[in-house]
Amino acid sequence: GGAISMGSVVRFEVDGSAGELTIVGSAESDPGAGKISAVSPVGKALVGHREGDDVVVRTPAADIHYRILEVR
Repeated sequence: GGAISMGSVVRFEVDGSAGELTIVGSAESDPGAGKISAVSPVGKALVGHREGDDVVVRTPAADIHYRILEVR
């Protein structure tokens, strides 16, 4: 797994729960289907990181801590 970029599929863990997201362009964004825009707050925070990284996504409600498990 290289660095997260447009088109990457990212497996992650937040608070012990695993999930998967695909980084896409804003026109393809569909958060309910696990496709997030590279320019969204989560997308911006994840892009450039690699497997094993811990990433903090700052939101108005709280800071969310993502552990990147796999990038493909």
